[in-house]
Amino acid sequence: MVIKVRNGTKKSQDSLCKSCMWGLVAEGQSSNELVQICQKSLNNNIFMAFPVYECTGYFRTAQVDLKNMEKIAWILTIKGGRPVGFITPDRFKEENPKDSPSERW
Repeated sequence: MVIKVRNGTKKSQDSLCKSCMWGLVAEGQSSNELVQICQKSLNNNIFMAFPVYECTGYFRTAQVDLKNMEKIAWILTIKGGRPVGFITPDRFKEENPKDSPSERW
């Protein structure tokens, strides 16, 4: 008889909750002092009683989507042949409604 284990226990990596935008993780000094809460659900938070290694709702904290990048972006403009400087995306949209970055995509 042959037993084949696929995707066995993963013990070497940290829980995904530590790097997820929706995760709230509190660790104590002891290895068994760990509280993980998933805040993905808008109605209620989910307590995770174990380290999470795969999750369909995972969103890496370091990953930024296009809308958030546009919010924090500064746009360099030139008027009258000389540099003016940086302006906020909101001001750019006001001055150039047809050329708005979110309209291009």
